[in-house]
Order: sequence, then C-alpha cells, then structure tokens
Amino acid sequence: MSYSRHCITSLASKGFVYIQIDGGMYGLPQASLLANQQLVRKLTPTGFVEARHTPGLFVHTSKSSSKPMFALIVDDFGIQYVGKPAVNFLISTLHSDYTMAIDWTGAEFCGLHLEWDYAKRSVKLSMPGYVARALERFGHNDPTPSDSPHKRVPPQHRAKVQMTSLDTSPPLDATASTRIREIVGVFLCYARAIDNIMLVALGTVASQQVSATEATAHACIDLLNYAATHPQDIVKYFSSNMVLYNHTDASYLSEPNAYSQAAGFFWLSTHPDKLNGLTTPLNGALHVLTGIMCNVLSSAAEAETGSAFINAEAVVPLRQSLHEMGSHCHHN
Repeated sequence: MSYSRHCITSLASKGFVYIQIDGGMYGLPQASLLANQQLVRKLTPTGFVEARHTPGLFVHTSKSSSKPMFALIVDDFGIQYVGKPAVNFLISTLHSDYTMAIDWTGAEFCGLHLEWDYAKRSVKLSMPGYVARALERFGHNDPTPSDSPHKRVPPQHRAKVQMTSLDTSPPLDATASTRIREIVGVFLCYARAIDNIMLVALGTVASQQVSATEATAHACIDLLNYAATHPQDIVKYFSSNMVLYNHTDASYLSEPNAYSQAAGFFWLSTHPDKLNGLTTPLNGALHVLTGIMCNVLSSAAEAETGSAFINAEAVVPLRQSLHEMGSHCHHN
C-alpha cells in the first residue's frame, strides 16, 4: 500500500482518508477481476490474448498450427505447447511479476490428477481421496453397498397412463436441510469433473433442497452409499479429430410433481467420412447434461423435443471453444 502514517493522521483529522492499493488485498471482492486485468495487460504485448467467447482460455496470435495456449482457472495454468522454447517464453514473461511453481509432468490441474500416456495418446482424470474425505466429513461410516446413486423405479410396461409421484414425507429441520445443501455442493464438483453417473441424483436432490423432506434425506443416503461403493472413478480421454458429437434423451414424468428430465452426452471423436462404415468411437465425456425441465409436458414426444432444444443450447459454447482452440470441428 502506498501511504504514510503521517498522511493518514493528517487526513483523518479532516474526516477522510485516501489509501492507494498497489497490490492485492485479501477478501476484496474485486481482487479476482483486478488480478485478471493485470494479467491481460501483461500478456497482450507478448501475443497472448484471451479468447473472445471462452473466458479463461488464452491463445497466441501467431499463425502457427502448433501455437501455445493455456487455460487459466483462478491461479492454475494448464499449458499446451509444442517444444519448450514456446512455453519457456511464457514462463519467463510471468516470472517477472509472479511467483510460480512449475510441474513439467502436468500431473495436477485445478484439483484433478492427470495420468498421461503419450505412447497411446490418452490421459486419465481422477480425484484420489476426494470421496473418502467427503464421506468422513458427513459421517457416513457404515455404508450399504450400492451400484446406483438413486432408487430404481421399475417401469410399467404397456401402461396406457403414466402417473407421477408426490412427496408427502415430513419436512426436515434447518440443521438437516443445511446438511443436504452441503452434500449437494461437495459432490456436484466431483460429479461434474469425474463421476457423471451421480448427476441425475444430485439434480433431483438439489431441486428439493429448499423444502427438503425425509424423502430427500433418504435420497442423499442412496447417493452416499453409491459414492462409498465407487470412490475412485476415472475418466479416460483418447486423442481424436475433435469432432463434437451429442446424444440427447429425455425421461418423461420421472420427477416429482409431473416434471421430466433432460439429458445429453457430449464427446469428441472422428469425422464420419473417415469411419469406413464403423460406429463412431466413444470418448470420455466432454460434458454431460442433466436437468429437470421447468415446464410440465403433456407427452414423451414433447419431453424429447424440449431436451433436444436444451442440448442444442449447450452445444453452441462448446463448439465455439473448440474453434477458438484451433479445431476445424464439425457438430453431429
């Protein structure tokens, strides 16, 4: 801070104090924005600019197909480069103003553990110990083995009328409701990053957390049992032509109060022209969409149409990010 004690004393006697802050201040709401603006000013003269439609993605303005780029999340840099001279230039630029720790193996990024296999051109993503710490936090010490994060609802085959369900169980007190919200918050991060099988159950619980009931608490127990049974999930990605694919689906009247679920699976694969009639190979999920549609729909066909529209909205920013990364991608 650029001020003197004498300055503060003299100004305070007049009823006001002016302090100029040259560095960051802990707890300042604007700190993250100011830090980002400072970084942008630092990098722009060197040719690194933030992508127009993808916040946190910085690409170099050179025309080279192997130009460096990096993703920035808070203070974690994930850098893609070909040849160390390019990345050394970025590191030297940052070193002049920032203190950094460098991991050339790329084994950790934003809380994710990355296991690279350059021979097979693949990478495995995991979060070791995350589930174990969460279960300890919530005191779930005696789990029942379960392969599903939610109760299975048996289908009624050939039923002419599909009925919805109503939750008539007693409401939870404030303490129990707070615990429900904490469980959703802790496991939502893990589910989005690693174990997307949890997402539907988390979405259902999250929609009920404001007015949580005993049924909501039982749903959380089902989720914790599944997490304890499968605590070390892994997502594996293979190198591809970065063609963006999306499968959409819907679940009609599967949520309380006659609501329906939208779902979508997004992955990167090979262009259809290069498959020689083979099925498009699946890859690790780039994004998994789950959500309860806000309208009460009158048929399964309406649910499928609504889900397709929601998935199309989700495709747009993903496809734009791929273009900004330099991929000549197609959407199928």
